[in-house]
Formats: sequence, structure tokens, C-alpha cells
Amino acid sequence: MLIIYIVNSYFIGSGYIFKKWDVLTVVITKYSPTSGSKYIPTPTLLKNRRSLLNIQNNDDNCFLYCIAATILRPKKNATRPGSYKPLLSRFNIEGTIFFYFY
Repeated sequence: MLIIYIVNSYFIGSGYIFKKWDVLTVVITKYSPTSGSKYIPTPTLLKNRRSLLNIQNNDDNCFLYCIAATILRPKKNATRPGSYKPLLSRFNIEGTIFFYFY
């Protein structure tokens, strides 16, 4: 019986009538998304924890560097792209389209 009521409420309506709003708050802010592309400095809070790796690249291969870092796990110069460039050529990315938002 409850399922029939829910289905009927969805298709026919619940029978409730909206009368008024007591308060309406509108907040407008500038939209500035952070997305994967070139190097973005690590926030201080995360940097001090030493729990993540932020590779300092100037090209659009950030995703590939992350995959290479997972496979290679270098002990020295882990934040430098040069540590991973030899491994990048082994990835078969032919026909792959990477979407970057700036």
C-alpha cells in the first residue's frame, strides 16, 4: 500500500500545496575550479603532512606522471618529472584523449 502511495505521489502529486517562503538566501561567488593540468602548489596543511606526492610538471602529462609514480616509486627526486619520463614512453596512449580544463 505504501509503494502505491509513493508511486501515485510521484506521478500524480502529493497533494501538498506550497504557500510561501519565509526566507530566501542567494549567495553569488566566483566559480574557479581546480582541475588536472599543470603543476599546482600543494596547500601548506597537506604539504606538512608529507602524505602525498605533487609532481612539479609544466606539461599536460600530469595523469601519466601519477600512474608512473605509482609504478616506479622513486626514492629521490620524486616530485621531478624527469624521474618518470623514461617510463612514459612505455605507456600505450595512442588514441586516448585527455580532457584538461583551464
